[in-house]
Amino acid sequence: MHEPTADLRRIGGIIRRCLPLALAIGALFAVLAAIFVSVVKPQYQADVQILLDLQSNRLLTGSQSGESSQPSNLDDYVATQIAVVQSDLVARRVAKVLNLSVDPDTSNLVMDRASEKVDRLSNVTSTEIASMEVDPAVLNAIRAGLNVHQVEKSQVIEISIRQTDPAVAQAMAETFGRAYIDDQLSARYETTRNAGAWLEKRIETLREQSLQANSEVETYRAANNLVSTNGRLVSDQKLQQLNDQLTTARTAITRSAAKVSIVEGAVEAGDVETVIRAIATSADIPETAPIRSLRQDYLQATDRQRQMQPQAEGNSEQMVALQSEINRLSGLILDEARRILDGYRNDLRAAESEAASIEKLTNTATSQAQTDSSTLVTLRSLEQRSASYNALYQEYLARYQEAVQQQTLSFPEARVISRAEMPERAVFPNKKIIMALAIILGVGVGGAIGVARETFDETFRSRRDIDKYDLNFLGYVEETSALTKLFRKGGLAGASSLLGPAAQKLRNNKALSMMRMAFDIHLGTRGKVIGFVSLAPSSSRSALALAYAEKEALAGRRVLLLDADAHDPFLTAAIAPATTVSFIDILRGTKTIEQAVTPLDNKIHFLPLSQDVAFNDTLTNAASSLIKACRANYDIVVVDLPPAAPVSAARALAPSFDAFVCCVEWGTTQQQLLTSVLGASPVFRSKFIGVVITDVNTKKLASYDAATGDTTSWLGRFAKAQA
Repeated sequence: MHEPTADLRRIGGIIRRCLPLALAIGALFAVLAAIFVSVVKPQYQADVQILLDLQSNRLLTGSQSGESSQPSNLDDYVATQIAVVQSDLVARRVAKVLNLSVDPDTSNLVMDRASEKVDRLSNVTSTEIASMEVDPAVLNAIRAGLNVHQVEKSQVIEISIRQTDPAVAQAMAETFGRAYIDDQLSARYETTRNAGAWLEKRIETLREQSLQANSEVETYRAANNLVSTNGRLVSDQKLQQLNDQLTTARTAITRSAAKVSIVEGAVEAGDVETVIRAIATSADIPETAPIRSLRQDYLQATDRQRQMQPQAEGNSEQMVALQSEINRLSGLILDEARRILDGYRNDLRAAESEAASIEKLTNTATSQAQTDSSTLVTLRSLEQRSASYNALYQEYLARYQEAVQQQTLSFPEARVISRAEMPERAVFPNKKIIMALAIILGVGVGGAIGVARETFDETFRSRRDIDKYDLNFLGYVEETSALTKLFRKGGLAGASSLLGPAAQKLRNNKALSMMRMAFDIHLGTRGKVIGFVSLAPSSSRSALALAYAEKEALAGRRVLLLDADAHDPFLTAAIAPATTVSFIDILRGTKTIEQAVTPLDNKIHFLPLSQDVAFNDTLTNAASSLIKACRANYDIVVVDLPPAAPVSAARALAPSFDAFVCCVEWGTTQQQLLTSVLGASPVFRSKFIGVVITDVNTKKLASYDAATGDTTSWLGRFAKAQA
C-alpha cells in the first residue's frame, strides 16, 4: 500500500525534473515570439455595422395589414447576407470605388484618393461590375483582410477590415457597407427590370389568347343555337318545367284513384257509414252539397233511434217510423254517392289523359336536351379555357404593375448603423498576448516532453526502482568523478597509480559501509566469496569492486581481488596491464596461485585475466575449485564478474559464491535486464545481497529520492531475519 506522502513526493520530484526543460523551452518560445513581434508589420482594424431592416419594404410588398415579413429562419437569412458581403461582386465594387492596387514591394493594398467614384458607381449594375477588369491579387488581398460575422443573435452584421494602413482600413470598411447596399439595390433593380420585360411579353401573349378563346365561345354558341338565360339553356329550363308538370299530373291521378277506390267500395257494399266517413274527410265536396245535408239528417235520425231504443218497445209506431226515415235517408245518400263517384271517375280519366300528354312532351324535350347537353360539353370546355386565359391575363397584369412600381420605388433591406472610425491602435500583433501564449505554450510543450521522458524512462533512477523487485538497496555511488573517471583520466595503463586516491575517496562512501555491514551480518568475517556483477559492460562495477577490496584491506583483512571479466578486464588493464599471467593458467594447471597472484599494497592480492576466454564445463568446475581453495587462504575473495545474463559465467559460477552485489548505472541500465536475470535462476537471485546504483548525478538525485540512499530500514529487517 503506497503512502500518500510518498506519492506526493514522487509527483513533486517529477515536477522538479521537468521544470528546467519546461522553462528552457518556454524561454525559447518567448525569444521566438519576441522576434516574430518585432518583424511582423502591425495591422489596424476598422469596423462597420449593418442592420438587416426587413421592414423597410413593407409598403412595396403589400404587408401594411400587419403580415410578418420576417424570413422563416433568421439564422439562415443572416448567413446568406454574410456570404453576399464576402462575394466577389462586393469586393469588385470596393476595388473600383477606392481604385485599390497591390504594392509590389510590400504586398499591401494602397488606394487612390478618388472618393468621387463612389457616386459614379452606385448606379452601376452587378452585371456591369462583374464584367470590369480587376487584378486578382487585389481581390485576394481584400478577402484576406475581410471578416464578416453576426453580432450575437441579432439582425446586425459587422464588417471588419484589417490592413497595415489605418486609412485604407477605414476607407475599405466604410466602402464595404455602401457597396453591400448598392449591390442589393442593383440586384433588385435588375430582377424587377428583367421580370417586367418578361411579364410584358407574356401579358401580350395572354391578351391575344384570351380574346381568341372568347371569340371561339361565342362562335360555337351561335353555330349550335345554344341560347341561355340566367346561365342555363332554354331547352334545359323547358324540360325542367315539363318534369314538374308531369309530377303534378301523376300526383293528381294517384289522389283521384284513391277517392274512386274508397267511394266505389262503399257504394258497392251499400255501407252508408263508410260513405258518411269518406264525406266527412273529403275536402272536394263543398259544404252546400246535398249529400252533406243528407249526412246531417242521417246522423240526427240515428242519434234519436239510440236515445229512444231503451224506453220504447221494439214494434212501437215511433220506432217503425224512425226506422223508415233512416232507410229513406240511406237510399238518398247512396244515390248521391253514386253521382259523386261518377264525378271522381271523370276526374281520374281527365288526369290520366293530361299526364299522357305531358309525358309525350317530356320525352320530346328530353331528346332535345340530350342533344344540347352533348354540344354543351364542348361549350363548357371552351368557356373554361377562356376563363383561364382571362384569369392569367389579370394576374400577370397585376404583377407587371407591381414590378414597374418596385422598379421605380426600390428601398434596400439594410442600412448602415455605425460609421468606420480611424483606428488608432494596432490590433495585431498584440505583444502581451503573444508573449504570454508563447511562454505558456513553450512551458506546456517542455512539460509534455518531460512527462513523456519520465513515462518512457525504464532505467534505474532511485531506490523505488529496486524495491519493486523485493531486493535490498545498498545505496548510491556518485558519478564517475570518484570511480570511473580514475580510468578515464589516467588511462588503463596508469590507473594503478590512482588506486590509493580512489580508496581514500571511497572510504566514507555510505554504499560501501552498508555493503560491509550486510556481508558481516550475512556471511561473517572470514572465507567470504563476493561477486560484483552488472547488467551491462561497466567500468563502475570494476572500480567499485576495487574500492571495496581496499576498504576491507584497510580494515586489516586479507583480500584476494580476482578479475573474471574475460571480455572487458578493466581491473587487469588498470592494475597489471603488462602481465602475461592469468588465473586461467591456474585453471589449466600451468601456474599455481602463488605464481599467478600479483601482490598489491594494503594486503591485497590480485589475480589478473590477460586473455579472452569462454567458460565451458571444465573451466567452470576448475574455477569453482580455485574459489574454494582461495576461501581457505583469504578472509575475503572479491570477484569482478562479467555482465550477468540468463546464460553467463556469473550464473554458471553462482553455486561457488556466498553473495552477489549487483551494480546498475544510474539512468543507463534498463530494468528489463534485471527482470530477465532474476527470472532465469532462483539460485542466483537467492544470493543477491543487494543492488548499488552507480554513476549517480548527485545534483539530480534529490528529485528522484528525497532519502538519498537511506538503507538503515532494510538493514534492520535483514539482521532480524538472519538472527
